[in-house]
Amino acid sequence: MNGLSILGFAGIFLVVLLLWGISMLREARSLRFMRTHEWTAEEKERILTAAAEGTATAMRAAKKIHPILTARHARLVVHDLESEAAEARRRAKRAKPGTRASRSIRDTDAKER
Repeated sequence: MNGLSILGFAGIFLVVLLLWGISMLREARSLRFMRTHEWTAEEKERILTAAAEGTATAMRAAKKIHPILTARHARLVVHDLESEAAEARRRAKRAKPGTRASRSIRDTDAKER
């Protein structure tokens, strides 16, 4: 009986280890995809439209577009796209033609290129 219980515990341990390894591989694949993928304008638009309804909705939209993403990485993608859109709105708001701010933005953009 004692030998069977040890084998049972070893079996359970191996199954848990296998499941943990599979989840780590999926997480790594999702991270690699998130870092290397270039989002198209259509994909960004779909995610940002869903983000207007809430972060969870936007995460579901990102996962529907690319199922390889994990929930954590989908949340990061949504946050990055929202930050990018907010920055673009701020730049557009400040860049009224003929103002000192627009010249400053234009100069900064030229330096970045």
